[in-house]
Amino acid sequence: MMRRQREVEAADTGIDRSADPTAALLSSLCRHLSDRPDQQKVLGQFGYYLGRWIYLMDAADDLEKDLKSGSYNAFRAYQRETPEETKRYCNDVLNMTVSQLLLAYDLLELTAYQEVLDNILYHGLSWQQKYHLFAHEKHKKCKIKDRDDYPYLAHGDKR
Repeated sequence: MMRRQREVEAADTGIDRSADPTAALLSSLCRHLSDRPDQQKVLGQFGYYLGRWIYLMDAADDLEKDLKSGSYNAFRAYQRETPEETKRYCNDVLNMTVSQLLLAYDLLELTAYQEVLDNILYHGLSWQQKYHLFAHEKHKKCKIKDRDDYPYLAHGDKR
C-alpha cells in the first residue's frame, strides 16, 4: 500500500485516488476485527472512510506548507480564490467523508467502548477539523462546535 500511495501521488490523480491507498489499508485492517461476515463488510467501510479522513485531514493541514515547498498535496489542484475558501472546501470534503464514516459506524454492533467511540467520532473529528483548518493559526480555542460547518453532528450528536 505504501508503494501504491507513492505511485498515486506521483501521478497527481486528485483527491479520491490519492486517499484510496491509505483508506484501503485501514479498510483491510478493520475487516479483521470481527469474524462475522456482515460486520466485516461494515467494518471495512468504516475503516475505509476513517483512513480517507486521516489522509485528507493530513493533506488539508499541510496544504499551505506543501504549496510553499512544492511537495505533493491532494488538495493543491482544488485551491479557491482565497485561503479561507480553500479551507472551507477542504472542510466540506472532510465532512462528506465523516458522514460516510458515521453511516458505517451506526451499523456496527458494538459490545464495548461505545461511549468512547461516540465521543471520538461525533466530537473529536469535528474538533480536529476546526482546529487544524481554522483556529490553530489564530491561536483560538476550539470549545464550541459550529453545527453549520459540521452537518453530521446534527444527525448523530450524542450530547
